[in-house]
Parts: sequence; structure tokens; C-alpha cells
Amino acid sequence: MFCGFLRHCGLRHRQFLGYWAVKYYRYLWVIAVYIGSVVSLPTVWNFADCANALMAIPNRISLIALHGIIAKDTSLYFKAKPAVA
Repeated sequence: MFCGFLRHCGLRHRQFLGYWAVKYYRYLWVIAVYIGSVVSLPTVWNFADCANALMAIPNRISLIALHGIIAKDTSLYFKAKPAVA
């Protein structure tokens, strides 16, 4: 089920990258499924951990770049939010 979800998300990106990218994405997906099925389980988990850590880097950069706007919007939100007793 999860592989189907990843395939669906990857194929939905053709609207942004163009149809030519879908062909290469499919090849990459098939190669990743094959490699994931033949390597040891700790290797798969280590790769997944590294991939998740690398995905956090752009998010941290965005938070640092937008910290002023985030702080302003958060304070406005809590000022407008009614208190719950």
C-alpha cells in the first residue's frame, strides 16, 4: 500500500516536471524496489533514516529564513483566538 502511495505521488509530479520526467521516475522507482528487496533490513532502515534527516534540512532553512513572519503570525493568532476555560 505504501509503495502504491509513493508511486501515485511521484506520478502526480508530471504536472510540474512534464511527462518526460515520469519515465525516469518509473525507472528509478523500479530500481529502488529491487534494491530494497535484496539488501539487508538494517541497511534499508539506515537509508530511510538518512533520507528523513536530509528532508529536514530544507525545512530548517525555511524556518530560519521565515522566523520573523512565523513569530508575527503566531502572536496574531493567539491574540485573536478566544480563551478556552
